[in-house]
Amino acid sequence: MTMSFMLAGDPDRVSPEARLAGMAEAAKIGGVSRQAVTNMRSRDVNFPAPLQELASGPIFRETDIIRYFKERGRAPLPSAYEEVQRKRTSRFDPLDRVNLAQSVERALLEEPFNPLPPAAPFAGAGLYCIYYFGAFQPYAELTSTTDPTPLYVGRAIPKGARAGVGGVLSTVEEPVLFNRLREHGRSIEQVEKHSAESGEPTLRLADFRCRFLIVEDIWVPLAEALLIGHFQPVWNQILQGFGNHDPGGGRRRGARPDWDELHPGRPWALKQEPARRTREESVERIRGHLDNRLKLDLSSIPSLSEEQLSLLGDDD
Repeated sequence: MTMSFMLAGDPDRVSPEARLAGMAEAAKIGGVSRQAVTNMRSRDVNFPAPLQELASGPIFRETDIIRYFKERGRAPLPSAYEEVQRKRTSRFDPLDRVNLAQSVERALLEEPFNPLPPAAPFAGAGLYCIYYFGAFQPYAELTSTTDPTPLYVGRAIPKGARAGVGGVLSTVEEPVLFNRLREHGRSIEQVEKHSAESGEPTLRLADFRCRFLIVEDIWVPLAEALLIGHFQPVWNQILQGFGNHDPGGGRRRGARPDWDELHPGRPWALKQEPARRTREESVERIRGHLDNRLKLDLSSIPSLSEEQLSLLGDDD
């Protein structure tokens, strides 16, 4: 009689009844030595009969071996092929750059909400998230109080940090992060004022909150990319220009940013030519983006396109 076997090359594809065991596997299941299994086979008539004797040794059905040890009061060890529940399948390196970035991201998301800008100045550089809880309809999906999504993610590092000015061990004592949040608050204040004067309200500063984290600037860019990849913030990926500064007199002839077209009020942007997209086109793009966002998974490693990577660092 010819007998066919299903080998356990891929345990996930092999049912428990079809799993096989040799002498080494039987010893491991019973928590005994291989010689002990050899002795049991020769002395105990109840030891399971092999399915087939090969040149390399006998082949048993794994369930028969498990049952044999259970009947003799020996709790078998978990099968070598049994599915193991674990989150990571590779060796964990806490100093891997992605793991370092994830630790910074977690620390930022554990920070409490503050007004925009925070109530008092503080020293240091780092990362921040800006959240919106107002009534402007295009952002309605982002206003959940139980699971808020940042409208914008940014960073603030001192000038020259990218080039290593001050050395790798330098610590920022200037209020760079606070000043950047204050700039953002001023931008929204200008929009609120313009909206009140024009009778077309869009944004109110009181509807914004922020989270921020003081971080050594060497770790900031990677964590910023991770946050943007995870949350896909509207003001980073769709409605660009919130982090822009006044380009100066000679360069104001260009088109104003899409952000300023939808949220007019910054004096320097009002002097520019209309944006390439109309307000209606930007609103439609925002809706499409929010409808098609990937499900948030902070354990994933998101990928950013070259265009998205080129937009990082507008704040420094």
